Amino acid sequence: MLPITKTIRPGAELDFVVDWNAPVSEKGPWLAVGETITGRTVTVEGPLTKLSDTEAAGAVTAWVRCDPAAELGAWVWVRVAIVTSAGRKDSRSIKLAVTDA
Repeated sequence: MLPITKTIRPGAELDFVVDWNAPVSEKGPWLAVGETITGRTVTVEGPLTKLSDTEAAGAVTAWVRCDPAAELGAWVWVRVAIVTSAGRKDSRSIKLAVTDA
């Protein structure tokens, strides 16, 4: 799966959501009926700091802060990995462009 691409400004504190219950094209949600997320790991790189992360109803929300001195034009990543009640494992990446726009 291709990464989700978004932007972040230096000094910003933003939340990013990865929802495993959202429909994936015509295939429907990634999580099966009754399947839940039993474990998650959120990692960030570069000038990002993870402030917190939560999970509710199959969606993981990661709160991150971008360093005020972050280089404009840099690309940074938020990665969310999960384990489910069915023992399945998957991850999604959010690619962030550091911008002043």
